[in-house]
Amino acid sequence: MSDDKDFNPYSSPLPIPGTSYLVQLGKQISSNKWQVRIVKGREIIADRVLAEPELNGNTIIGFIMQEVAIPMINPYQISKTVKLLIKQGERGPLAERPTLMEPPMPEKQGVSSANAPAPSSSSNITTTPVQTASEYDVLMQPRTSTTISTTSTGQEAGTCPRCKSPIEESFYYCPICAKQLKQKYCPGCNREIRPDYQLCPYCGLKL
Repeated sequence: MSDDKDFNPYSSPLPIPGTSYLVQLGKQISSNKWQVRIVKGREIIADRVLAEPELNGNTIIGFIMQEVAIPMINPYQISKTVKLLIKQGERGPLAERPTLMEPPMPEKQGVSSANAPAPSSSSNITTTPVQTASEYDVLMQPRTSTTISTTSTGQEAGTCPRCKSPIEESFYYCPICAKQLKQKYCPGCNREIRPDYQLCPYCGLKL
């Protein structure tokens, strides 16, 4: 098992569909080689240093299938997670990525709020904030044909209760520490299921 201090994360921990495990991509600091590890909570279940200098999705999928011995696990759903994993990894280390900054206020530009121009009453232009969805949100978004009931296990919006990182109301997991923020229930049998399930394992309802 690798030393956590020798691991430089290049992606956030992403859920492995059909399991309770998470997969994360990074580089081994001592060798500068790609490394994949499977985690559950704070425990590292398995890890592998990849021999290839370039990321190979089939190698990562094979590693997950070998270490997560769960019957009827869906390789196609795993491939979706691996594609997103590689896409995040190609952006560089998480620690070196720039953080989103708020737009500067008039006071920060040397203009006091008292001297700032007042909005014109004749203007009919209205602006609405634009919310951009991340690739992880698109992957985890439930299908619109079925109404899914969810119960929050953390804060509705603002910061993650575990690592205090910024989160949005639509998040099922914290993208930094992987804490589950919401619970998903099957509309057929009302039993708790994983957010990434496409089929209820208890009553067979297609979600």
